[in-house]
Amino acid sequence: MRSSSFKVKPLVVAVSAVLGVLSTYPSSAASIDVSTNISGLSITTAQDYLSITNTGTITGTDFGATNTSTIGTLSNAGVITGSDGIYNTGSIGPLTNSGLISASDNSGIWSDAGNIDSLFNTGTISGHKGVYLENKSFLGEFNNSGHIEGDEDTAVLINASNLCSFENSGEISGDKGIVLKNDAMLYEFVNSGVISSDNDAAILLNSSSIYSISNTGLISGDAGIVLENDAGVASLINGGTINTSLGIGVFGNNVEELSSIGSISNTGLIDADDGLIVSGGGYVGTFFNSGTLSAKLGIGAFGNPENAVGTIAAINNSGLIDAKDGLVVEGSSYVGTFFNSGSIDTNIAMGIYNGGTLGSLSNEGIIRGESAALSIDGGSIGSIYNDGVIAGNIYSTSGLTFFGSEGEGIGTLTGYDKGSIGTISIAAGDLTFVTGNTVLNDNVILGEGQLVNGSAQLMVNNVLTIDGDYQQGGGASLLFSVNNYLATNGDINAYNGYGRLVVSGSANIASGSNVGLMGNGQYAFAQGQRYVVIRANNDGTDYNADKLDYWAENYTGLLTGNTVTHGSTSDLVVTLGDCNGDYKPIGYATTSNAISALNGLFNYGGTESSLLNLFNAGAAVGNTAGANRAGRNLAQRRSPQPRYRRQHCPPCRYWTYWRNAVKPFVWQVQAAVFRPGKMMTVR
Repeated sequence: MRSSSFKVKPLVVAVSAVLGVLSTYPSSAASIDVSTNISGLSITTAQDYLSITNTGTITGTDFGATNTSTIGTLSNAGVITGSDGIYNTGSIGPLTNSGLISASDNSGIWSDAGNIDSLFNTGTISGHKGVYLENKSFLGEFNNSGHIEGDEDTAVLINASNLCSFENSGEISGDKGIVLKNDAMLYEFVNSGVISSDNDAAILLNSSSIYSISNTGLISGDAGIVLENDAGVASLINGGTINTSLGIGVFGNNVEELSSIGSISNTGLIDADDGLIVSGGGYVGTFFNSGTLSAKLGIGAFGNPENAVGTIAAINNSGLIDAKDGLVVEGSSYVGTFFNSGSIDTNIAMGIYNGGTLGSLSNEGIIRGESAALSIDGGSIGSIYNDGVIAGNIYSTSGLTFFGSEGEGIGTLTGYDKGSIGTISIAAGDLTFVTGNTVLNDNVILGEGQLVNGSAQLMVNNVLTIDGDYQQGGGASLLFSVNNYLATNGDINAYNGYGRLVVSGSANIASGSNVGLMGNGQYAFAQGQRYVVIRANNDGTDYNADKLDYWAENYTGLLTGNTVTHGSTSDLVVTLGDCNGDYKPIGYATTSNAISALNGLFNYGGTESSLLNLFNAGAAVGNTAGANRAGRNLAQRRSPQPRYRRQHCPPCRYWTYWRNAVKPFVWQVQAAVFRPGKMMTVR
């Protein structure tokens, strides 16, 4: 041991089981270098400029090193060990460890009402607790690039103490990772290393607070970041990976012990059974996800028996939520707004249950639910703004209100699988489309209510059934897509090449409303074509057919609408004419057989779907060669006649040779229109 380099009284050091009782010299400076094995080190007299360096081994029965006074600097590159490694009730300036500080029973470093200016660890600190601050201790700067381990308890425990900044680029592991409790405070925590827990949370706040948490490393274990019993975090940013059973949990205890996180931003990966859970008095201001949230339950807000509910003011997803259940809100809990411009791929995308509330949903991305995109059972959801795709069934015990895309955008409601038709089922209440553009590709089941198209533009590409009533306002539009393929299966409820509505109840369309036809593919609208766009129950139906505005895409002629009744049903039929009001198809055929066959076809005036589709296909032949070819095939298909009793009216005779002529011929007509010279074989 060497004495002070200053000219002062000698430093009295007694070496026994404990090394060093320093006399009081307020102005003096001293240093202690340990390079051998000694039995404990105790500093009991203040030495502001005392520097202690250990490259040997300090072993104590209770404490490896004890400070009840003041140490200027403490540096360990050797071994300090005891029941507790370092015990501090005084003040230490910079404390650096590049060696081993270990405790056999308690804490590697234990500060009890003490102060440490800074703690830099590049070595190993281990014990039942790795680093333990309690009883209003203070640590200014904590930097770990080594290993801190709590082998039977907590790696870092801050109990009723304060810590300014904590940066980890090394490894912190224990039964619990980092715990703050009893009004402990940490201003800034940054992790670029690894924090893991065996049986509890990697980071746990109990009645404590951290101003900001930033993770670009790995957080793993039973739970990731958990707040409980009046804990608080202002800002949480994850740009790394949280791989735990519970990713982030915000739990209060009752209405007087509320926990909160101001904002959560995930740009990395949260891979957990439960991604974000807010419950029992927990509150999250905004959850931003531009990364990936992969979980069984993505986001959940729950209440508890003390009526303390979970609240998330806003959710903003521009990344990926891949979960069995995307969002669950129940037990009177509340989510204010959910804005999605990313992708949500789930079994049930959003479930609102048992008094839960989702204030509003705004979608500019993709929301997919294999069992359901939306499931509202005993809860409530506000307005739904859809400028993207909602794919999957929608179930609700109460009415739903949709706003479609504005401008040139289009929102889509469709089935989960590509090309499939979904279902919207509402037990009680209306399905209302207020404004905007929406592709509706869902069948609708209404227990008590009606489908209301207020001032929206609804586009229908398939045959959709509405189990209930349909009502359309004067400022609304209903558009139907017509494809190249015109089937002839004779079933009004089956897809026959263009969209239509089949309504089990009544259909009422206000005067001045719009009904339009849109070509999908190469299909060309032609004079004389007729389309059954709505079929409804005759009782209570009023189409105002002569008071609607009709149009067809890229067609310059006039369109008209008519109401055609069939027993208990009523059809809205749209017919295309020329600019002078001639609604008879143009005949382009020049051969006698073709002229005769097509004229017979064009004499059909009914609305039976298969024959009408054949009629429309024939009317679409816009050139002589195609008309002659189509007429020749129709004439050939008409002979020999099948063994059916002939009807006396000319239109009905086409039904009598359905099997031999109509079904195969429609393909021939389409071939003539769309693929001249290439006839299609019908089997």
